[in-house]
Amino acid sequence: AILGGIDNPQISLSQCADLYWNQVNDRLINKSENQIRKWKTPRKTAIRDFIEVIGDKLLADIVRKDILKFRSFLNERIQLGLNPNSANKKLMHVKDMIKTVSLDN
Repeated sequence: AILGGIDNPQISLSQCADLYWNQVNDRLINKSENQIRKWKTPRKTAIRDFIEVIGDKLLADIVRKDILKFRSFLNERIQLGLNPNSANKKLMHVKDMIKTVSLDN
């Protein structure tokens, strides 16, 4: 695979979410079930919103235009009352999930 003989696995955004939880177990050490739930919920919401906006694309097919479309969606939500900090966190959560899964696969 390193020499280019084997293609990287094709991972969709919905698969990315499932793979992410297994790859970040170290972040959940010493957390209660309630703390884990509170940690996972905003990440689940962020990736769900991202999929709703751009579709369930393969990670390799995500382009800058998709990110801008999501940012535009979040800006619209801010106009409807979403806290700008919440919008920024959604972007950060999506970035972290994609980056984490991409680096480990």
